[in-house]
Amino acid sequence: MGTGTKAGEHLLYRGDRVINFRPVFCAALCFAAGIGAAYVWGFSALFWNICGGAAAVAALLYAFLKKKKLLPVLLYAAAFCAVFSLGCLSLSLHMQRYESAPVFAGECLVTGTAAEIAASERTEALTFTDVTVLTEEGGFYDLSFRVKVYVYGGAGLRLGDRVSFRAELETLDLYSYGRMNASSVIENVRYRAFVSADEFVVFENVGAGLFGAVNERIRTLLFANMEEGNAAIAYAMLTGNSDLIDEGVLQNFRYGGIAHIFAVSGLHIGVIYGMLAWICRRLRLHRWVKLPVIAAVLLFYCGVCGFSPSSLRALVMCVMLMLADASGILYDRLTSVSAAFLAVLAVHPVYLFSVGFQLSVAAAAGIILLGGELSHRLRSLRLGRLRLPQGVCSGAATAASAQLFTLPLLIDCFGYTSGLGLLLNIVFVPVISAVYMLLFVLTALACILPALAGMLAFAEFLLRMALIPVMDLEWKTLLICGFSFGGAAALWYLLLFLLSDKVNLKALPKALFAVALAAALTLAMCLRNLPPMASDARLSVHSYYGSDLLLLQSGGETALIAGGEPDPAHAERLFLQEGVDSLDRVVILAEEKEANAAIPVLAEHARFDTVLLSPQSELVDSFWTVSISRPQGAFSLCGAEAEFIGKEALSLRIGGSRVLIDCSEGGILDSMEGDGAEVPLPQLSCDVYIASADTGAAQALSPAYEIYFEKTAGKTSVYAAGDLQIAWKNDIISVEGCR
Repeated sequence: MGTGTKAGEHLLYRGDRVINFRPVFCAALCFAAGIGAAYVWGFSALFWNICGGAAAVAALLYAFLKKKKLLPVLLYAAAFCAVFSLGCLSLSLHMQRYESAPVFAGECLVTGTAAEIAASERTEALTFTDVTVLTEEGGFYDLSFRVKVYVYGGAGLRLGDRVSFRAELETLDLYSYGRMNASSVIENVRYRAFVSADEFVVFENVGAGLFGAVNERIRTLLFANMEEGNAAIAYAMLTGNSDLIDEGVLQNFRYGGIAHIFAVSGLHIGVIYGMLAWICRRLRLHRWVKLPVIAAVLLFYCGVCGFSPSSLRALVMCVMLMLADASGILYDRLTSVSAAFLAVLAVHPVYLFSVGFQLSVAAAAGIILLGGELSHRLRSLRLGRLRLPQGVCSGAATAASAQLFTLPLLIDCFGYTSGLGLLLNIVFVPVISAVYMLLFVLTALACILPALAGMLAFAEFLLRMALIPVMDLEWKTLLICGFSFGGAAALWYLLLFLLSDKVNLKALPKALFAVALAAALTLAMCLRNLPPMASDARLSVHSYYGSDLLLLQSGGETALIAGGEPDPAHAERLFLQEGVDSLDRVVILAEEKEANAAIPVLAEHARFDTVLLSPQSELVDSFWTVSISRPQGAFSLCGAEAEFIGKEALSLRIGGSRVLIDCSEGGILDSMEGDGAEVPLPQLSCDVYIASADTGAAQALSPAYEIYFEKTAGKTSVYAAGDLQIAWKNDIISVEGCR
């Protein structure tokens, strides 16, 4: 006890404890920890937890027999061990089921029902369920998994069409590019194929199901009564399906930090819940009658939206609020979001690795943990006798707390966050919420009474007016990017939790702990993001389904090496994550057609003046903003000695070591034979060999390190390990994962 401390009051904290114990919150953490342990260690994590659980049960029996006061603690410990085991077992079973699916080789006859149809600018993605497969060998398989089919130009199918087609089915892996393939596992998609539109034979239409039929009815109504672009935005707001929005428009929403309006979540469910609660109050329905009525409507709406994790999370929170209100129990928001988190993971544990689910939970947790405290602090600010209105304080606190908690996820997953996202969310979201409420009501009425569909024009007008600032301004120039959190995110969240009102520390100890955590966070971020002073050069290797890119950085210069046409989204994410907005040189290792397509994609996301191509390339220099150079023999690239070998390979001499980058489909040896090149094998020997696939060339080249873009059994690949980084210092080479 210190001076000035009342009798019975602790020196460090207020009340009885530092943090109030919430069983549901702890259970949710244990379940998630079990899932994470199974992801890292597999079934062995379950074994060690069972041992710990057995020890806890033994201690529990001892405490019970001896009537010790530790009994409640041990009971909770045993329960949390059981919850941890359930999380571990749940993920392990899902992973085992996904990996046990049959693998097909060669062309197959596939029959299935169109369950989802998503269109993009160039392709249409069809998801088929109730799939059967007939192989060339006569094997027949009735699959419990879905098949995703990509059709160039569109197939003209409807939801519920039962069709057959011939295709080579590619089996998707559980892990790809260093992470779990969460979206495919959650959607139960195990196979994919690329099919031409004329391959489909339609047998019948079996119907899209109730939820699918309502979803299709909404889409038809909106596109029949609105301009196409506005209809696509309205459809995305109502159903969470943003596939029909122009990619440039959608990207601008992302740059502004307000794309969450297209993910049916607490904003949407909360608006509908508020309307339904108001109607129930006007009708004077009893609270126990109101609960199932509102819950049923919200559940139906979640079904129309495909039971997205964000909608389910909001649904559970609303149901818990109604239960607390009906039973007279004090509603605890942290317990509510914990229960929602636990419920969604219990349905499918792989949601823990879904970026959308992570963002949804992080935003809700941020609003609960920091929103109230920030609102109180803003409300206490005064300018003379003037104070900010309560609504402004609440809106600003809600937006800021959600932004703070989602910041590490946005930076690490997408490479950027919006610099004006806070302002846009404060100003734009309340307006769009009102528009959404009107849009929801009018669309629901039009679905029931088609004669009222003309009223959607009024909602379209308000929607267009609300979207003018977002649509007409370029938000990309105001992004925060060029760094990442990685493991330092744990310190970030710990610091935010410490600053919340859930931690009952007094002001001085809380400030001291906060300063210590802030210092540790600063050090961790510096170690992660500042380039190592010791390295002479760095070559980072990146790939995503055929989009192969390398960044060479040395002596203050940066060069990009592209193996063909890059995927625009992949290239943009790479430049944002690395903080690259200009390049000193660009090298393209590809045939003329691919090189011609690659240049505008790269120029859209970074500035550069010169593109280097092989002397054998016959690409016509028809670009206005960049010049084409075809260096003969050796040339300098970021201080390294470089030389083309054919059109699709490049030799780099960095210090005393040699790097060979081979982007040819059949391997450098076959490529040289096709080009008629005569380079002796000793001159091709290298220390580091980077190639698209293992074609056997490495056996002749004898490299110390082999790195492949595609999946390669027994070898280091970007597909398996994720992005890689090669560093040189005094001719010593090190290879490790990128940040």
